[in-house]
Amino acid sequence: MSIPRGQAPVLINRLAGWKYAVLVASLVLLVLSALPTLFGDEAHLDLKAQAPVSAGQLKALLPEAAIARIQARGDSANLVLKDDADPMAAKTALEKALPGATVTLSRGSKAPSWLQEMGMAPIKLGLDLRGGVQFILAVDTQAALAAQYQAAKDALAELPALSGVQLQADGLVLHPRAGSDLGALKSLIQRQYPNWQLRQEGGLLQLGMTAAQQQAQQAQAMAQSLGIMRNRIQELGITEAAVMRDGKSRIRIEIPGVQDPARARSIIGATASLEFRQAFTEGGQGRLRMRDERGLPVWLARRPILTGSHITGARAGVDELGRPQVSIQVDGKGAERIGDFSRAHIGDAMASLFIQYRQGEDGQTEKTSKVISVARIQSALPASFRITGLKSPDQAKELALLLRAGSLSAPVTIIQQGALGPSLGKENIHNGLMALALGLGSCLLFVALWYRRFGWVANVALIANLFMLLGLMALVPGAVLTLPGIAGLVLTVGMAVDTNVLIFERIKELVREGKGLGQAIHLGYDNAFRTILDANLTTLFSALILYGLGQGPVRGFAVSLGLGLLTSMLTGILGTRAIINPLWGRDNRKAVRI
Repeated sequence: MSIPRGQAPVLINRLAGWKYAVLVASLVLLVLSALPTLFGDEAHLDLKAQAPVSAGQLKALLPEAAIARIQARGDSANLVLKDDADPMAAKTALEKALPGATVTLSRGSKAPSWLQEMGMAPIKLGLDLRGGVQFILAVDTQAALAAQYQAAKDALAELPALSGVQLQADGLVLHPRAGSDLGALKSLIQRQYPNWQLRQEGGLLQLGMTAAQQQAQQAQAMAQSLGIMRNRIQELGITEAAVMRDGKSRIRIEIPGVQDPARARSIIGATASLEFRQAFTEGGQGRLRMRDERGLPVWLARRPILTGSHITGARAGVDELGRPQVSIQVDGKGAERIGDFSRAHIGDAMASLFIQYRQGEDGQTEKTSKVISVARIQSALPASFRITGLKSPDQAKELALLLRAGSLSAPVTIIQQGALGPSLGKENIHNGLMALALGLGSCLLFVALWYRRFGWVANVALIANLFMLLGLMALVPGAVLTLPGIAGLVLTVGMAVDTNVLIFERIKELVREGKGLGQAIHLGYDNAFRTILDANLTTLFSALILYGLGQGPVRGFAVSLGLGLLTSMLTGILGTRAIINPLWGRDNRKAVRI
């Protein structure tokens, strides 16, 4: 090819310095990130006691076969458990032996300290690889709407302009008093409920939520349920759990490493709340008849003074006589409500109403309410007060935990529960790694024999791609490796090989057409790039769709596949060319066998 006079020759097969810098920096960072995964992780129990503890004392509380090592300092300790130990059982044993202690279950890396100091951590493993328990919860969003209607009914029943309020399935029917100003009444209701629909039918008013408002309330109930479930898992002292939405009205909770689901189920499945209502010794209009903790009848106001949604903190303890109690802190709005009410009702009684939902034999959600304490208001209550009348310290602890985690506006029920033992998880890991090793080994052997010297370059890129993919999965927040995720790794290996096959076959064609090796390399990479980009983009779109619509293991497959496409593009195109260019990029011989 002749070059016009005065025009500089085009330099081929030369990468810019910044491309080499990006490649080397990415390779070093991601390989370092992948190393902790090779070392694995282990179960940790972080203990915070109310008095100093020693390693010998803690060893006596747990079976020796369950403990790998203990580091104790003052009232804090870190216990590392062996792989075959049940961390949840060890956590429960410590909590029973050391009353008031806080025990948190987590996973720690086995990697050297210098890697951990750099912030590198192993990839999180899913239930099918580590073992653990899984819960599927159904959220009753219709109950959240019913609660909104009930609250509106109780509030509107106090308006002097209304003689009655009826609750129906699709809203409220309001009965104005004879001679009342309908225009002023409608304006008042519309100000109080601006997003609701108010219409007049004869002498009655119909009040209900619009379809958009109902969807917004249901979405808010789902979001609140997700947040509260995450809080409850944290209150259990488990940091590795995954709480995610599963479909329109379901929540999936995965707790790796836990083999005894009883404690988790008792907290996750509980849908409890606390309300404070004015109490009376006799009945009256609009009052609810119930029984107190001694079985005596008590009447409560229909409208609560304060609900659990305003509670910001709760701590179990004992009073001056050693009886269990719960100390409660409320937010600013809650403090204003309880303060105003208590100042205006000194000497009156106030009841603590415990509300719980559970699933009946017919599958319907059943609501149970009980009065756990009735006390006289002696003075204006501050933002921090306490309730008594609890049966046992365990009941006080559980109530405090539920109140700290939050009050659910929509009842949730556990509709499915599954457990996977650690031995089956280890078998899945072994089988998955064997499949990965077999697929990788076959590809390495084929490429090395078929493409000779270019094949060895591709093999180096293939191994680098696997390490970079593992490192990238460890860095991405929320990425979890599952058994389908390992299948995604195997598929990524095949697609990475396909990238180099397209390039090398194109180079061979150009050499057979009489092009020099250097020019064939230049044209081969350029011509194959569009085909590779199109193929990977379509696969990447499929991975994104799987991630968006799928749940659990399907998402694990989509994550490993999508991230693998990115690393295979980097290593298969830029990585191999960074090696081939200086070795053969300026070789202009023709009819060279590659």
